[in-house]
Amino acid sequence: AETQSSVAGSTLEPGPGLAKGTIGAVGDGEAPAAVRRAIMIVDDDDAIREALEDVLSDEGYEVVGMSDGQQALDYLRVEKRPSAILVDLWMPVMDGWKFLDALLEDPRFCRIPLVVLTAARDQRARDLRVAEVLTKPVQLQHVLGALERLTGVS
Repeated sequence: AETQSSVAGSTLEPGPGLAKGTIGAVGDGEAPAAVRRAIMIVDDDDAIREALEDVLSDEGYEVVGMSDGQQALDYLRVEKRPSAILVDLWMPVMDGWKFLDALLEDPRFCRIPLVVLTAARDQRARDLRVAEVLTKPVQLQHVLGALERLTGVS
């Protein structure tokens, strides 16, 4: 059965999601290298995260999903870094603002392109120090366009 996702303009088959997947392990003392088609999605809304995981996987991206900023940081510290991160601002445990600050202060992660997905209409990319801000309900073509621009992959 198909389900209408919170990703505007898309109807998706429900799937198991890829939250348990990995992008690649980092060796001892090795600096994490970006995987060009790897995307991390950090959003506590399971429906949005899983819909984006399914769509981006269908588009050929390696996708890993996390439900809060702390979980995402813990993952980034031991796995290869993604080529871009999509992040919600309003999450439990560690919200998007604290997650963004932690990334931008860490030399291992500060160059990862960041795209904020938020229902807040007053957020600007410059203020958040991110590449783009997409307002929910996010249009699928805007997500794909942002990732193409940021990863150099179409």
